[in-house]
Amino acid sequence: MFRFDDLAGLCQRLEQIPVLAGECTSEHDLDAVCEAEAQILLSLAALRARSIGDLASKAEILVARLTGDGTDAELCSGEAALLRSMLRDLRALARSA
Repeated sequence: MFRFDDLAGLCQRLEQIPVLAGECTSEHDLDAVCEAEAQILLSLAALRARSIGDLASKAEILVARLTGDGTDAELCSGEAALLRSMLRDLRALARSA
């Protein structure tokens, strides 16, 4: 079990979702993984960032999901570039904070 108020733990859990989905042997298993993914995302959305680093972590998830596979999920190239730029800037701010 994982805590729904632990940003790092939720991020780590979310990274495991593709592996878990790949191991599914039935539609029921895949539905359970999709439900877990949705719950994790909702929990991340509900968590308040306590630092710029937390905010960067949340942005990193969004950027990866929207631009990670090269399809840019219905984003134009400028929107995808802007998201990546915002993440870069957040990371830089987090390192300097």
